[in-house]
Amino acid sequence: MANAGASDLVEAARAAARDRGFPDKTFLVTSPEGTTCVIVGTAHVSKHSVTDVQNTIATCSPTAVLIELCDERKGMISLPLDRRIPALPMNYENIMAVMRRGEGLSGVLHLSLSAMTDDVMNKLKLEMPPGCEFAAAAQAAQARGIPVVLGDRSLAVTLKRAWRSLSWLDRIRFLYQIIVEMNEEWTEEQIEQLKQMDLLQEMLKELAEQFPRLSEPIVSERDRYLRHTLRQTCMYASRRQPEQPLVVGVVGLGHVPGIIQTFSTPLDYDDFNRIRVVPPPARSPLRSLLQYTLIAAGTATIATGIWRRCQQANWL
Repeated sequence: MANAGASDLVEAARAAARDRGFPDKTFLVTSPEGTTCVIVGTAHVSKHSVTDVQNTIATCSPTAVLIELCDERKGMISLPLDRRIPALPMNYENIMAVMRRGEGLSGVLHLSLSAMTDDVMNKLKLEMPPGCEFAAAAQAAQARGIPVVLGDRSLAVTLKRAWRSLSWLDRIRFLYQIIVEMNEEWTEEQIEQLKQMDLLQEMLKELAEQFPRLSEPIVSERDRYLRHTLRQTCMYASRRQPEQPLVVGVVGLGHVPGIIQTFSTPLDYDDFNRIRVVPPPARSPLRSLLQYTLIAAGTATIATGIWRRCQQANWL
């Protein structure tokens, strides 16, 4: 029943946006303080998403625009919309470079996800950078003097919370699964379906299904974080423009249900402050000994498979 209720809220928000003449994947909600919020749900590799974002901002002339980026990714705002910069390949040299920079295994996780995304983009034969709709939104807002809010959680925090949610054996399985996925062939039908989806969110959702512990830090927590920052932006807009304040939020389509479901409920600052940081890891001599024992055993049985996969992909 809860899922049905959430679906009804999403459909009502879509219908409200449609009645106002907005694109199909746009949703309209109102915050408790009376700010109109137009949420544009995007597919991160779709030219239609770029057009939808640009047209929505031009039509609305919003008080503020929130985009699903964080400080670490704000450089994407200045990227060209028609040219993709390839990600670093997941090879031995790049893994060692990540470790030397002190980024640890969460840095390896970032490298593996970036490499997987780049592989997907190559299979889709797309030249536009993933997330180009965020750059389009920021550029459209800045051209009109509209404030731009970076509404997503720190990438480093998300990766570290995700990495710590996995057991050591799951971490080894995860990296192995990334390599397996990157060597699979896709059908034309699969490629066309992915072009219409929130690509990154779909990839993360699939990983979360295989590794259920990833679902909380990668999906649920980020939904709550984006909902919180979007509501805060609505509060800011109502103070900046008391008469008919309006906010445009540009987020991946996969985040929309989680945002809308609790959009009008009171903000939970305790939860927000908890999920915005990385808690210190629990330490105990016995646990450390068990972990290193599992690492050794898992590495001995799985590393050979990873090495062969890398050789097949010409990464070594």
